Amino acid sequence: MRKRIAGRTGLELSEISLGGVAFSWLEKGACEKLVTYCLDRGVNYLDVYVGTGAKICDVLRKRRNDFYISTRTDPEKVDDALKDLGLDYIDIMQITMVDADKHYEAAVDGLEILQRHKKQGKIGHVGIGTHCFDLYMRIIEDGYFDTIMLPFNYIENEVVEAVLPAAKEKNIGILVMKPLAGGNIERAVPSLRYILQHDVTSAVVGIASIEEAGEDLKVGSESLDLAEDEERYLRGLEKSLGKAFCRRCGHCIFPEPCPQNIEIRMLMMAETIAMQSRRQTLSEELLKKVEQCTRCGRCENICPYNLPIMDLLPEKVKEYRGLVKEMEEGRYPR
Repeated sequence: MRKRIAGRTGLELSEISLGGVAFSWLEKGACEKLVTYCLDRGVNYLDVYVGTGAKICDVLRKRRNDFYISTRTDPEKVDDALKDLGLDYIDIMQITMVDADKHYEAAVDGLEILQRHKKQGKIGHVGIGTHCFDLYMRIIEDGYFDTIMLPFNYIENEVVEAVLPAAKEKNIGILVMKPLAGGNIERAVPSLRYILQHDVTSAVVGIASIEEAGEDLKVGSESLDLAEDEERYLRGLEKSLGKAFCRRCGHCIFPEPCPQNIEIRMLMMAETIAMQSRRQTLSEELLKKVEQCTRCGRCENICPYNLPIMDLLPEKVKEYRGLVKEMEEGRYPR
């Protein structure tokens, strides 16, 4: 697995890294096997969520010298994060969900606390995560953060022209989230090759199985040149998706849930859930919650991608039910 230096941190990270979103639903044994599989094959950077520590802390302690790790939490909750993961040190502590000027200003205000944790030896570096294109250059020019985690893929490629060169000049590491556009790019290899052709440090992939890992990780040792059919696939997908698609970022429900308790993010990713499970796993109660939408507009106002969520939700429910029916009847081809 090739490695790249994450800017001024000096950390040499694997080109493909393990994003821990799937630890939220996988069983402990599956999580441990997945982490072990990736570490054994050269992955040395893990980005995980606080709250999943009970599933992975044993293997993290056992293999602590084999990886760098990042997580995201409030500056005041660093000790809680360490306890959750069973570690005494986190390599990169990230402040995420930074998608408006007020969020960024709050993140900067929290740096004093994080620097104190750094002096105490609890964290090594401080990063920031954002989906907001309008903030990228401001963050880079201010230079407060050692790394930036931002969405980048063949479809969301606006950062190529100015943002990536600016980050390189400032020696700020770029950690790529949404490398598969929130699951909308089904063929991982072409997307990862495209991403790694650019000045980024690592593509953080939300891997959910050994099979997915086997496919994704080979990109870190093979040629990054796109085959003709791969380029054709990406161009076609870009045309069909456009820009109005959900990236599953979670801003529609965090930090405040829908007033009607509609599980917006879960429903927006319903197709992916159906394809992964091959059966109905979303309850009828959850699906019918959509009917209680009052169209208050809160979710659309805070969506960083300005999606027409209120109109999309009923479509997603209908689509999910259709896919489940096809699968039950053995007609779904994928």
